[in-house]
Amino acid sequence: MKVVNESNFGMAFKFFILFYAFSFWFMVPFISIFIQYYGYYRESNVKDLLETFYYTFPFFLVVFLNYFFGSIFINAIGLKKYKILSQAVNTNYKAKLFSYFLYFLSFVSIVILFFTRGLTLGEVGYGDQLELNAGNGIYLIFLYLYLPATLILILINEKINFKKMIQFFLVGLVFGYVVFQFTGGSRNVFLGGICSIVLLFYYKKAVSLSQIFLFFTILIFLAAFFAIARYSAYLDGEDLVYYTFLFTIDSFSPIDTLSRIIKYYNGNNNQIGFDLFFTQFEMFIPRFIWHDKPVLMYTNAMHITQYILGESGRVIFSPSLVGTSIAMLGTKLYIFIACLTGWILLCVDKFIQSQSVVMKSIGFALLPLIFFLVRENFEYFVYRLLVTSVSVIVVYFLYKIFLSLLIVKR
Repeated sequence: MKVVNESNFGMAFKFFILFYAFSFWFMVPFISIFIQYYGYYRESNVKDLLETFYYTFPFFLVVFLNYFFGSIFINAIGLKKYKILSQAVNTNYKAKLFSYFLYFLSFVSIVILFFTRGLTLGEVGYGDQLELNAGNGIYLIFLYLYLPATLILILINEKINFKKMIQFFLVGLVFGYVVFQFTGGSRNVFLGGICSIVLLFYYKKAVSLSQIFLFFTILIFLAAFFAIARYSAYLDGEDLVYYTFLFTIDSFSPIDTLSRIIKYYNGNNNQIGFDLFFTQFEMFIPRFIWHDKPVLMYTNAMHITQYILGESGRVIFSPSLVGTSIAMLGTKLYIFIACLTGWILLCVDKFIQSQSVVMKSIGFALLPLIFFLVRENFEYFVYRLLVTSVSVIVVYFLYKIFLSLLIVKR
């Protein structure tokens, strides 16, 4: 497999820039039009949205500086030359075979989830959907393996063109919809996965900007459809047009939540600190060990939803990377999380640039989840990084055992 050549900034950082700018900056004009037409957007006005720039831009600048100087430091000590965990992949055949194995595990997980929990989206609420998944964590983890499989196949495919893009787009759409169904309506993986597929084709110079625009337009309509599908149980008799626009905006941008968090902490010094940071990682504990494990962990996101935003119910609002950082450390020290974000993005790019099929698979699996990083928070992305790393390593060893058994039979 050919190593991705990144001179200055890697794919993970470029994806972060795109998702970050789109969520916090490019969406403001569209939300402003929405406010002008309907008169309001949740609890924010145009001035509130514009004021978020004074917090999002310094945060981004610190991420950029840490990534830039961290990259110089790592290259200076020669870390990029290391081959981690497995032997370097010299042929596309090995990578292709491993990708097919990932698809196989993802498909098996789909079958098991279908027969154990069924398809109930739109019939019950979001919290009830999560309860149906209790005890199915391992299958949900394997379900996501279609993402690195798809992205690796795109990377090694030599015949890349617009027709191929349509094919992989449809693959991402089908698997993304399945994930959407079995996760109770989570749009992050679907949106992040489709974006990653389209952007990787553009990265390989296989499609034009106009074609990218076409696919992102389709993606916006799909996000609207998926949002209505998720909340249809709550929209009986409501203004469907209003909520379609509202949920579509929310699918891409948590800027209203960020605005409300900023307003809260401008007159309040009651920061969360790191008290709930590590609660996120309690999700690692399997349910067969922790029998009373909550369906929804009391994380930073839940605390912000209930006590800062004043929202009740079992739906957790996406607090955003910047919003959670402010809630944890306040409006002065929140850029500390930006320092950590720069380094974590650098790690993901080093995974992608590795010659190891395992490290590459981990990196590509994390690429769509950068959407989580921007929309949710830092600790959730780190949790997903750890889960992805462990699952890919375990799957790789299963793959090696599978290959050895085939060789023995021959």
